[in-house]
Parts: sequence; C-alpha cells; structure tokens
Amino acid sequence: MEEFIEFQSRLENSLQKMIADREMIRLEFLKEDSVSRAITWLQELETGNLKYDDEFNKSRIDNRDTSVMLNWNPQSLSSVEVLTRAAPQPDRVWMTLFTVIPRILKHMAHLTPIDAEYEKLLSTLSTLADNTTSQENALTAEEVKLAKILVPVTKAYQTLFTAIVAQNSNSPAKEEPAKTAAAIKELLTSAAALLKRDGAIKSTGVIPWQTFHSLTTTVETVAYLNVTNQCLLNVIATKANKKATFKAVNAVIQDFMAQCRQTLQAVQTDVTALRNVVKPDRVKSGLLYEICDGSAFDFVRSPNHQKLIEDKTLKIGASWMNSLVNLQQEAIARVI
Repeated sequence: MEEFIEFQSRLENSLQKMIADREMIRLEFLKEDSVSRAITWLQELETGNLKYDDEFNKSRIDNRDTSVMLNWNPQSLSSVEVLTRAAPQPDRVWMTLFTVIPRILKHMAHLTPIDAEYEKLLSTLSTLADNTTSQENALTAEEVKLAKILVPVTKAYQTLFTAIVAQNSNSPAKEEPAKTAAAIKELLTSAAALLKRDGAIKSTGVIPWQTFHSLTTTVETVAYLNVTNQCLLNVIATKANKKATFKAVNAVIQDFMAQCRQTLQAVQTDVTALRNVVKPDRVKSGLLYEICDGSAFDFVRSPNHQKLIEDKTLKIGASWMNSLVNLQQEAIARVI
C-alpha cells in the first residue's frame, strides 16, 4: 500500500503532469475562435495550480527515463535519443514560461490594476526572455522570441493602466497624454520589430520540424497579442474617465494591430509557398534525395526497397500538406 501511495505521489507531483497541464491550457486557449471568447475563457481560468516559484519547480519529479531507449554510442558521446531530438525536452524553464503567459493574460483580461503579483510575473517573463540567463537549450529560439515579444506588451499594459489611474485621480504624478502615447508606442514598436521574420521560408522538398515550429509559434504569438491588444483598448474604454485623453494611445494600439495582421498575412504567404513544395511529385523527389544521398544503409539504395520508400515519402508529404492546410486556416481565423 505504501508503494502505491508513493507511486501516486510521484505521478501527481511529476514534471510531466505539470507540462501536460500547461499544454492543455495552451490548446484550450488557441481553440477559442474569437478574441472575445478567448478573453472570457481567460477570465474563467483557474490559476490555483499554475504555480511557478522556485520551490514548486524544484519539487517536481522528472520521471522520464530515456536510458531504456536503444543506444549504441559510447558513453563519451551523446546518446542516439539526444542526437535525434527535434527540440529541447520541455523542462522547468519551459513550464515556467507557459505558466507565466496565461497568468499575465488573465490579469489583463480582468483589467486588474497593477499589483505586486503582476510585477513579479513581468520580472519572471523578462528573465526568461534573456536567453543568456536561461538554462542552456531549455527553450527553443522561437519560444525565447515569444517571451521577448510579450515583455514590452506586458509593460505597455502596466504603463497604460498606471497613466489612467493617475489621470483619473488628477495625481501630481500624472504625465502628459502625449508622453504616455510615446512610451507605449516605443514598447509596441519593439514588439513589432521582433514579429518580423528574416526573409521568406525556403524549402527544397523537405520541411524540417523547425519550419513548422517557427510558423505555428508565430500564429500562437499573434493569438496572444490579439488578446492583449483588445485588453489595452478595453482599459481605455472602461477605466479612463476622459477617454479622449488617450486618443493617441488608441491610435498606437490600432497601428500595432495592423502589424499583427501583416504578420499573419506573411505566414499565409509562406504556407502557400510550402504547399506548392509538398506536392506529390516534388516531395517524393526531395525526400528521396534526402534519404538516399549519403545514406549509410545499403538497403535504401536497393531497387527492391525503392517502391516502399516512395510510398513512405508520399505519406509524409500528405501529412505535411494536411498540417499546412490546418495552419493556414488558423492564421486566417486570427486576422482581425
């Protein structure tokens, strides 16, 4: 009985359970088909189990046992499992990032005033955005970029809410509306600069995991930004006594929303190009080249196996095409 209790405890406190919980939150958020529904979902989100302090993170038990996987490399070299990973394994750093993001979004969705918890969330997000302080290979470059984009947006909410409170109370600390607009414009401009991609995605018939990861993370990022943008507008509409005072801020937010739309349009352009690449004839020749060129396995070049390999490449191409179609639909649905 004690062993069963211990086993149950290990499962309940496992790192894998926490990661799965965060993944479910991401999926449920992204499933919402409009910004208003996403905001409502965030308002109803229970955050009691969304902890991210050091003590909580360190107490999570990592039950992964990759040593049972086949490995014929010497101990001095990385295992086959490590060498064939598409990306870093989600760990405590990853768990922290995707705990902080929904908590920040929930705070904004409720139009909650700035408090110590919000400042702590912002501080944690800023630390994660500084990939030099994150654990090596704990986050992908795209996930670090996501954090870097959300930092100035989180600061923009802080700046705007603080300015509105000062204006409403006619506090001596209140600043000129033009100064507030300039500060928020600087923050959102820095976020927009990070949204821009370095050229179009290219492919020669093979689409690596990194390409899908880059495109899907971009769509996910804009889904978050659609919510934060609406929350910024809602703060002005519901919290400011003199809404006209923040007309310039409203215009800045609208400009940033336009840049978010352009980002999604760029994703659609890339996906259209990739869909042309993964047409059956092109994907078959491209994948066959990748598989056969320089292969250490003689059977790959054997005429007896060519038909089997061709069939497999066509199935891979069909899977890619299905993923690209779904991705394009997700991007289109988030253009507002």
